Amino acid sequence: MKTLSLYIDRWYIAAAVCYDNIPRRIDLPNREDRIWLYFYEDINNDRVIYGKSYQKHYLDKELHYYGDIFSKVVKEDETFKRFGKDVSLKEIFKASDILEHLTRDFNENEKIDTYISFSVDVSYAAQKVFLDILEENNFVIKESVARISHLAVELSNKKGLLNDSNCILVITACNENLRYVVYKQSNNVFVRQGNEGLLRGYGTDLRGRALLEQIVWQINNSTKFLRKEEEEEEINRLNQNLERWLLQLDNTKFGRPVIYNDITFSRAPHNKQNATILKNVIEERTKTIVNDVVDNIVQYVKELDIVFSDISHIIFIGDSFKNSMFKEELLQRYPVTPNNIVAFGNKDIPEIVGIYSQMDLSQFDSLRKNIENLSYEQLEQIKIAEEDRKAREAALKKQEEIDLANAAMREDERKFNAAIVDAESYEKKGDYSSMIDLLNIALTLKPDDKEVKKMLDEANRKLSEIKVKNEQYNKTIRMAQDALNSQRWQDAYSKSEAALELRPDSSEAKRILTESQRKIKLTESLKEFLLRADTFIGQKLYKEALEELNKAKHADSNNKEIEERISKIQNIQKKHKEELGLLEQELTKAEKEDNFDIAIEICNKLIDKDIQNPRKWNEHIVYLKERRNKYLKDIELFESLKIKINEASFNEHWEELIELCNKSLSIKSDDSIKRYLEKAQDKFKLIQDQKNFESLVSNVKTFIADRQWPEAKEIIKVLHEKYPDRSDIIRNLRKQIFDAEEAWEDKLSGKKHISSPMPNNTEEYGKPPVKIDRPSKDSSFDDFFGTDNPKGNNLDQNKETPYKTSRQKKESSGDDFFGSDSPKGNSLGQNKGKSVPSNTNSQKKESSGDSFFDSDSSKLEKSKQKQHTKPSAKDDFFKS
Repeated sequence: MKTLSLYIDRWYIAAAVCYDNIPRRIDLPNREDRIWLYFYEDINNDRVIYGKSYQKHYLDKELHYYGDIFSKVVKEDETFKRFGKDVSLKEIFKASDILEHLTRDFNENEKIDTYISFSVDVSYAAQKVFLDILEENNFVIKESVARISHLAVELSNKKGLLNDSNCILVITACNENLRYVVYKQSNNVFVRQGNEGLLRGYGTDLRGRALLEQIVWQINNSTKFLRKEEEEEEINRLNQNLERWLLQLDNTKFGRPVIYNDITFSRAPHNKQNATILKNVIEERTKTIVNDVVDNIVQYVKELDIVFSDISHIIFIGDSFKNSMFKEELLQRYPVTPNNIVAFGNKDIPEIVGIYSQMDLSQFDSLRKNIENLSYEQLEQIKIAEEDRKAREAALKKQEEIDLANAAMREDERKFNAAIVDAESYEKKGDYSSMIDLLNIALTLKPDDKEVKKMLDEANRKLSEIKVKNEQYNKTIRMAQDALNSQRWQDAYSKSEAALELRPDSSEAKRILTESQRKIKLTESLKEFLLRADTFIGQKLYKEALEELNKAKHADSNNKEIEERISKIQNIQKKHKEELGLLEQELTKAEKEDNFDIAIEICNKLIDKDIQNPRKWNEHIVYLKERRNKYLKDIELFESLKIKINEASFNEHWEELIELCNKSLSIKSDDSIKRYLEKAQDKFKLIQDQKNFESLVSNVKTFIADRQWPEAKEIIKVLHEKYPDRSDIIRNLRKQIFDAEEAWEDKLSGKKHISSPMPNNTEEYGKPPVKIDRPSKDSSFDDFFGTDNPKGNNLDQNKETPYKTSRQKKESSGDDFFGSDSPKGNSLGQNKGKSVPSNTNSQKKESSGDSFFDSDSSKLEKSKQKQHTKPSAKDDFFKS
């Protein structure tokens, strides 16, 4: 049978699974020996984690850390955060997976028989709440009322350790508190003799207790951080460092001081203190504490009317009884043999709780009923206490509101009195406006105060009188200022005198009076300067007029009339300069457009306007007339060149056309001529490229004829790089080189040469040699470029290229590489304008025996079939 045993302490839960009454401690995921009830609220990951590592944070009162959980779950308003919402603290056992870890050794949804022992530090109300939580999660509570001391007695008896027992003294130290109780067997049942004794804070190692007391006392004696009642809480807080501090004390030689650094109190967590401890002092204090504890236990037993000889056995529960001093002192008081002392450590607590399953639980029936009633009573008392607390807080808040209202009334009275005092002070100074403001403030505090109202009426009357007088003064002084600003000096003088009568201490009225007197005198002296300036302006002597006005300006720099006159003269001069500038711009434009007559007319206007520079413009007229004569000659030459340009274009004299176009453009820019120039340059470049290409082709054929194959192949490479668009012709040349080489090798070896296949059209074979020197108009000069030639190629029929073949010596068929026949002669040769007769029919149609001379001449026939008329040499150059 499998059951669950739990010991519920204020700070932890010790759990074990019992298999047929054999307990086994539950293995926890955090590898701790028990479930420590210190919780961390991880709001970033929406989870709650438990563990002893959070003890320090809780004791330091940091946010999001929880402890002493059983004192809080009984309150309805205690919550923690879960997914951003407030959740009742009762849910923390499930949210932190404690319940899941308790049931991990059981099947899912299995009803778990559970035996529980609560520490006395856990209230009956908290026990009830926790039991309800367990029952809601498939835990079947078999028993929960027996105390750990009772269960320890039962286990000791079961193990046969209580033979011949009389009274058994049980001392428990499962947390920071020390508890002791006496049990006596009656009718096979162990009965508790009275309530448990308690020594708060003495459940830890007594030597450690002495060390903590000394450290807290020493620091607080100098800092005064803690009150007397707070020292015990601080000792419990520092208990987390006890193991490390005791080790440091044990490793120090006797008589040497031990210095503990960086000690902080919860009241001042950032104020680090040091404590210097002597080992002998701690030993003495430990003896004192041991004696005090033993004295308390002896007194407790004595009050139970139990004589010291009746104590037959002593049972210790907890890890705090390792100090032999305590046991020795206790054995001196009671005649107990060492064999009758039973010690259980914290690791044995689950085994102690497991004895439940071997006990007669009926003995707890009445106790169970009493505890259940007490738990309900405590819950009700807690509820009533919470309601009383809330009521007290509400009453306190209401009282605070009343106190605040009374304080506000007292503050209003103080402000009222202060306002009256200040108002009377302003009345003495004659500042009735400020006095009225303060009296209005006083009336807001006490609206029905008749004395304040009377003072306010009197202040308003006096202020009205002052306002009337001030209005008259302000009106008069404004008129004086306006007159001064308008340079009406006499008005300014009279108004300032009137203002001084209303307010004799007015500095502004005095200033205006003084300034107006000075201006009146200055005005008289300026009249003479202005009169002479007007005379010069009438004579258009602006320079002299400006000199007089500048003199007047030195006398009165703020005189607007002088500024206006200077500005007027400057505007006249500026306008005159602008007119000259506009005429000069028109002159520049006319010259640029070669409108010389208009330019001369503008120069005559400038002579009239710019009276200071007439010679300049007369000389410019002479210059313009010279330019006009040259322009007319250039126009005549330009017209002549246009005719020549048209003729050269028509006759396709591209080099001459380029020269004529450049000469024309040096005279006058013309878009049509630019287009002809671009065309001529393109044509001329095309001719040059063709001549270069023909020259290289001719060199190839020469090298072929001379059987210089490597040189021919080198030129073929050059042709391929420079003329990739003529790959067919270059490929044909390569084939001719190959055929010629093969024919020559066959000849040398005596073999019959098999020439390349004859082309289909063999009619043109054997034609007289022709040579094309330049292209025809508006197209490529032969069908090598893929177009027809209406004018034909210019040929030189008298030139022959002699060569020898294996069969006979014959005339070359001309440059049949281009495969076309031209009807017109070569314009650059000696037979200019003469046609070349065709000998197609008279030529023999036989192969030369060498593929080099048997090229395809089918294209020549096509050239004969295309006839075009030559356009007339009209002057169509300027029709576009």
